Amino acid sequence: MIQTDFHLVFERRESEFAVFSTYDFDPIYFEHRFLRSSALSNARRILIFMDSGCYAQLALSNIQAKHLNERYLLVPVRPPRGVFHPKFGMLINSDGAEIICGSNNITQAGSTHNIELFSVIGVDAIDKDKSILQGRPVSNGLSFFQACLQYTKGSSGKMAKDWLKDIQNWFSWIDYEERSDVPQTISLVHSIQSPIWNWLIEQTRGRAPSRLLILSPFYDSDLRMLSVAIKAWPKCRFEIAAQQRRSNLPARLIKSFKSNIRLFEIENENRRLHAKLLAAFLGKQAFCLAGSANFTTAALLGGNVEACLGIRTKEEDIEALFEKGMELKAIDPEDFESGEEDEPKIRDNESKLLHLISALIDEKGHLLIHFEVRGLHFDQLTVELYRRGDPKPFRSISMPSDQNEFFLVSLDKQTQSELMDALQCYILGLKKGRIERRAPCWVIQEARLTYVPSAGKSSKNDKERDIKETGRGLISYIEDLASREGENAVITFLNNLTIQFRDECSGGISIGTRLRIKDPSLPDTKPNWFTPRNKANLEKAIFDFVDRHHSNNLKRHANRGNINGLDNFLDVFITTNKLMFLYYQRMILPQCFVVDKICTSINIFTVGYESSEEEWGGYIKNIVKNLEGNKSLIRKTFQEEYVFEHLYIALLMAQIVRSEQDQKIPPPNLLGMMAGRIEEALKMVGLAPTLARFREILREYSIIDDEEHSRWLRYFKQEPFIS
Repeated sequence: MIQTDFHLVFERRESEFAVFSTYDFDPIYFEHRFLRSSALSNARRILIFMDSGCYAQLALSNIQAKHLNERYLLVPVRPPRGVFHPKFGMLINSDGAEIICGSNNITQAGSTHNIELFSVIGVDAIDKDKSILQGRPVSNGLSFFQACLQYTKGSSGKMAKDWLKDIQNWFSWIDYEERSDVPQTISLVHSIQSPIWNWLIEQTRGRAPSRLLILSPFYDSDLRMLSVAIKAWPKCRFEIAAQQRRSNLPARLIKSFKSNIRLFEIENENRRLHAKLLAAFLGKQAFCLAGSANFTTAALLGGNVEACLGIRTKEEDIEALFEKGMELKAIDPEDFESGEEDEPKIRDNESKLLHLISALIDEKGHLLIHFEVRGLHFDQLTVELYRRGDPKPFRSISMPSDQNEFFLVSLDKQTQSELMDALQCYILGLKKGRIERRAPCWVIQEARLTYVPSAGKSSKNDKERDIKETGRGLISYIEDLASREGENAVITFLNNLTIQFRDECSGGISIGTRLRIKDPSLPDTKPNWFTPRNKANLEKAIFDFVDRHHSNNLKRHANRGNINGLDNFLDVFITTNKLMFLYYQRMILPQCFVVDKICTSINIFTVGYESSEEEWGGYIKNIVKNLEGNKSLIRKTFQEEYVFEHLYIALLMAQIVRSEQDQKIPPPNLLGMMAGRIEEALKMVGLAPTLARFREILREYSIIDDEEHSRWLRYFKQEPFIS
């Protein structure tokens, strides 16, 4: 048991299918932090179950989720009693899986700020003896999620059911998981079939634990669950660990119990305690429930849907938890100051008259609305579709007033072409001039939800994988994508694309350079251009893509100054600059921004930049600083990677855009400051480009035709480019 960063769990292995359950959900944080992780960035499908009350509240919040029900499927779950409260997940691929069970929701607070307790179990598909859970761990997890489906409605539940069935078809190893005769040390315990508390009673098998450790942020207002525990084990010592001013523990009631009860305070003013743990000690052994369940009757005796890991471990393993910010301090119950936050309760946002259950756009462009009209005949029913951030609907569709439960309509081609990012749907009922407008839901976009197509499309998969790893082939790919699916598909692809950051700094200097002549972002021939209908949205997508990679990749490499990352740096440097240059030529991007951003990339590459607002080191400058004693290695590597040739080609692009004279050679002194930055870097390394090397590498810059190729070569014949 160690203290760690929850995000690191998502950097351990790539997954092809990810499925989670959570009470609350923060889509903005999920999209910015988790969708870009190693585990999820290439996942074919991502499925998230959440509490229906929280879903409805989230839908009303006007939060600007970008990929909800478009890159991942969000399924609201409504148990008949209580709330949907488990925090359980599985990351699955062909090699195995990782099972995650804990106390934290998929929110920023749950992932960063709170004190949470979670467990990560590895399941090896090849070496089954490495799996820890008894029986069939992934199958048990799938069974839990399948049991959750009984509390779902509409298209999201139906699609989730189909997806869960697909998992066993995709991953045949799940049918051959670990033998059931392996001794049980960890098991999945959930409340759908029986109360979670029963597991702890069964493990002790009629023996009274010497003590029961209770760690929970929430308790019954009358400590009813404590009464249940005392009745089961009257001679047990009960130890309650809570946090002042955060936990809702009614501490003053403790003295009313005629039992051995001790209260401990967890002293940590900076972080909110949200961890949940029950540990019953028998000798040197501990039987633990660790997961989502608070110490309440709703969580442990029924009502809520909860999930925990039942763990058999050693006493010292539990004691080790309470170190480094989790130390326990004995406190008198009279001195304990309770918090005001209560345990999660049912949030009922449904109308008694009109309820929108789900909205789906299937792969054929049909819009299916699932809804309920309750006890009232409306004069008119209307469906409204909203794109992300739009204050008004972009489509309103009338339904027959006598319609109930389902409505199906084919969307016209124009409407389908305007679909992008997350969409919200409202249903309106008009009765005698009064409008009943119900809480929206996010539209399920079936055609987009399976991120990487499977059978028969391996070539497309390989292209997408290569683009994500290196950026190579990006321009030809999006041109083909535009011709097949339209500009909105290009915008969505760019918004989702993050070229991997690679910086192999842990093993010292071990350059495995390759001769870089082939341009990493271009096809073998100049692409056939498409004409966008929505120039502004495409412009924004390109600049967001460039800014994201400047910040997350180029500046990161520059500040580290690790020469092992040079190959990756060049991939991103060339890809982003070529993308901007080409789309400027198509009159999609404005001159000033393209010049500014190419110059920014040159600054990052060479000697850096410093102003009152921002400061970052130059990549070449920091490489020279870090490898001061081995200049020959720098020169050799830079020559092999054509570093300064690529820098001067980027400068030429910026000069061409700046001069706006495509048919002429721009003057060499245009953007002289940028030329000076490159010359300064040249002197640091002790290299100079040659005309022969320009001719060699320019031949592979196939975005330019023969006439442009000749003009660019004439430009490089000018001083100071020839040595």
